[in-house]
Amino acid sequence: GAPVPFLVFEESCRGLDSSAKAEALLMRDRLGNVALHYAADLIVADKFLRIAPDARFCRNINGQTPVGCFLRRRPTVQEAIDLLATAPVQLFCLDEAGVSAAMRAQGDARDALENLMSSWADYMQALRSPVDVVLDRLSELQPPGMWREVLSFHLFGEPLVWSKGLLTARAQQRLSVVWEVMQGALSKCADLYDDDSTSGLVGAAASHAVGLLRELLLATKGPRKDKLDPRQPYREKLVGTLRQISGTCGAELLAMCSPVEG
Repeated sequence: GAPVPFLVFEESCRGLDSSAKAEALLMRDRLGNVALHYAADLIVADKFLRIAPDARFCRNINGQTPVGCFLRRRPTVQEAIDLLATAPVQLFCLDEAGVSAAMRAQGDARDALENLMSSWADYMQALRSPVDVVLDRLSELQPPGMWREVLSFHLFGEPLVWSKGLLTARAQQRLSVVWEVMQGALSKCADLYDDDSTSGLVGAAASHAVGLLRELLLATKGPRKDKLDPRQPYREKLVGTLRQISGTCGAELLAMCSPVEG
């Protein structure tokens, strides 16, 4: 028979047509959740989705999708990915805490998710491209349009990082790779700075370098966790480099990369 939660829903919606039932399932509570956010098993979730398939896309006030909430409760259930997520954004978008549904997945579910994204080796290859084409190479990675979120997964996806606030050796090593790219962009900006120009940083090459720096700073803000400093492995070097080039373009870079928290 049908699960009790669905039977309760059916009874409360007795006499309503399919459109009204769908509207009921898309109603939000004070936390911005729809019924699908609370589905405790996939049988209930499937019955809800047959009535209101758009519920998959609903994000609550914390930016969490139904698939993210399900994986938080049952992180190893691979079938949840197929049922609750029909687009990569539902799996890789970051919530208000800087955590994605993909980060919460474990076991078979995590293996299935990793098959949907480009590997860390692919990211390293893209990041180590010439400064002016790094962003183009990143945009070619899978899934399309999600390189920032997937980079965050590769950097901060270990439970010890996003859940416990501990920067693991793997996370520090990968962040050092990102810092090398930032350092290259900073060096490029200093080399291209035109003291005689009213705007200082001019030209396509400078624009690529500044854009790359800004995008990487935004993409590496990391989970919002007490005592976690996602930039810890390179913060001193970043500050030191900006001070070193302060006589040329340091101040302008800070202004152009704002607002970038952290």
